[in-house]
Amino acid sequence: MYKRYIWPILIVLTIVLSAAFIYGFSAAISITLSHGKSESRQNPPNTTIEIDDSQSNKTASMNPVLLVLGDSIGAGIGDDKGEGIGEKYVELVLQNNNENIEIINMSVPGSKTRDLLKLIDRSDFKSTIEIADLIFISIGGNDLKNILSEESISILIDFKELLIQYIHDLENVLQTIEKINPEAKIVIVGLYNPYGESISQQAKEILLQWNYETLNLTSQYLNIVNTPTYDLFQYHLESYLAIDNFHPNTKGYQMIAQRIYDVIQGIK
Repeated sequence: MYKRYIWPILIVLTIVLSAAFIYGFSAAISITLSHGKSESRQNPPNTTIEIDDSQSNKTASMNPVLLVLGDSIGAGIGDDKGEGIGEKYVELVLQNNNENIEIINMSVPGSKTRDLLKLIDRSDFKSTIEIADLIFISIGGNDLKNILSEESISILIDFKELLIQYIHDLENVLQTIEKINPEAKIVIVGLYNPYGESISQQAKEILLQWNYETLNLTSQYLNIVNTPTYDLFQYHLESYLAIDNFHPNTKGYQMIAQRIYDVIQGIK
């Protein structure tokens, strides 16, 4: 599906693009953070989650397989059409390249990075990861959400500890996936700010560092691309957010999918 020799070029391209966004905008926030009506009220993933065997058993298919992992953004919460970045990306590929792609979505709303790490260690998840050609991951926002509302002097200490744990868990996620399927290409979906100017400057700086450290980690892998999305929503919150003023709406997901598509297709 995707030629191996183009991915190092893709990584360089995405790092440059991400760096431009990091320095060009003041904040980045996880699209999976809680804002009253967010996924914080949902139960975290557990061992009772069932996987549809008809989805995971696609080894006989000649079509490439796209696996979507993560939280409510991966699941497409807020999309009026009940789709998400996976479906919208596949639509773009089909329209432009006439290529059919199988989609398997194993995202769980409310997931933190530690939850995702536990899930991919399950045998049913492993069998699906093994057949994936391309993997989208949206994760990390639920790890960070509580720290944003803190006003105490200890917020930076709390954030430092949280960031260390998050990077550790994310690295384990990526290493586990790489061990299961070293040929899979991975797209980390960047974070954006649904709160606009309602959060403090300190919170913005925390979010900026969170994204930057994620970029630093993922740039160490030749098969991973970190796709920034903050700029897509910076001046379009009213147009791209769902009725909950937090998750993307149909147009918002379309813009994220288009960004991923443009980055990948731009180096072919």
